[in-house]
Amino acid sequence: SGIDVKSIACLGIATQRSSFISWNIETGKYYH
Repeated sequence: SGIDVKSIACLGIATQRSSFISWNIETGKYYH
């Protein structure tokens, strides 16, 4: 996704169907 790993502060994980999501903590927008 072209994101610098240093800019990731949090990772949310949903166990149903093994999906996950990451977002920008400052803007609240999802990365993917």
